[in-house]
Amino acid sequence: MVQRNKFRQWFPFLAWMALIFVVSSIPRLSGEEFGMPRGFDKVAHFVEYAILAFLFYRGESGERWRMGVPAWLLVIAAGLAIACLDEYHQRYIPGRDSNILDLTADAGGIITGTLIGMWRYKTFTRRVERA
Repeated sequence: MVQRNKFRQWFPFLAWMALIFVVSSIPRLSGEEFGMPRGFDKVAHFVEYAILAFLFYRGESGERWRMGVPAWLLVIAAGLAIACLDEYHQRYIPGRDSNILDLTADAGGIITGTLIGMWRYKTFTRRVERA
């Protein structure tokens, strides 16, 4: 039963991370092709990494193996590592590039998603304690 709970806890994060890498592997993908305004890709980067960080925080918040490392620090560090790998990966995809502005949007999303995760976790914990 514990394994099933861990799977349910981590599956959304793993699926979202896989989706990010699948989409970033699509050659010549541009928001302008879908009628999005120029620069909208930064908003997409922000949102996709906010979701990733929230899901990572959700998965991590139930773990006990952190050895004293705060969950938020682990989520931000891992999120930045994933974002860096994604940007590096895109350098080798035809029609895609690696961009510091994309990484900046990713970092903003990671911090925002982590803060939302922290807020959600604290709100949930308080409700459980009151019950």
